[in-house]
Amino acid sequence: MFPALFQTEPSFEGRYLSDWIWVMNAKEAGPEKEQARAVVRRLGCQSVPLLLKWLREENRQSLTGKFDQVRHGVFFWLVNHHLIPNRSIASLRDFNPSHSAMATWALPELDHLGRTTAIPTLIQMLREKNQRQGEISRGTGGALLVLSKMAPESIAPLIETLSGPDFQGWALAASALGEIGPDAKAAIPILQQNLQAKDPVIRVGAAGIIGKLGGDPNLFIPVVIRSLPEIDRSSLDYALEVLIRYREYTKAAIPILTGILNATPDSTNSTNRMVRDQVINTIRQIDPDALPQPQ
Repeated sequence: MFPALFQTEPSFEGRYLSDWIWVMNAKEAGPEKEQARAVVRRLGCQSVPLLLKWLREENRQSLTGKFDQVRHGVFFWLVNHHLIPNRSIASLRDFNPSHSAMATWALPELDHLGRTTAIPTLIQMLREKNQRQGEISRGTGGALLVLSKMAPESIAPLIETLSGPDFQGWALAASALGEIGPDAKAAIPILQQNLQAKDPVIRVGAAGIIGKLGGDPNLFIPVVIRSLPEIDRSSLDYALEVLIRYREYTKAAIPILTGILNATPDSTNSTNRMVRDQVINTIRQIDPDALPQPQ
């Protein structure tokens, strides 16, 4: 009577979709796992809106988990009051993972039609803003994980997202493409445009993803090196990771890294200490002989 308000979880052979997802994820390779994958693919393709709804859900402790928590509390209260002897107590086996986790397992299993049905909403979720500034929502994080596993269908929509004005969408789409790797190398020309961006974080971010897609380090590593002086000292870690990843191309960074080290006081300040440790480690990885000698 109320089809728009309620969506029934589908079932097959007496098991709900969530049961089949659990079997698919939990079992070792073999006939049972393959059967579960086939069922999840079939039921999931019929239930894309439900899976997308699950992806947004916050984790909620199951009834089994809540009961087990109370059970342990009562047990230790009785022990502490010497009403029962102390002994080991096993936790109840709770086979009830969150709906959001199940959606991240099930959505990449969809066939071509199921994926192309889900991807537009997943792309939209990449751009959704969390009410807490500086954080991404569970749904957005889930969309990032799922899209990186939906290649090749997700590659073109993710590349298209790189051309949009939204920074969060750009950053998360680039991250997903980086996880896909060289199969998404068609994104390199658009990412190369970002090597000229005013924001050094965008330049370095684009360089790191180009590397993951199989781009030429001779083209993007000089951009990372030139960007080092512009990057806020508390945000150097990603740029330094890129330098270490392509250390054979980065000896030209040593004078700049040494300058950053010399300009960062050797003090008890946590940020200064972190920056110094990161820079020293990077120099050690690139050229150990270039490390400043202790005074």
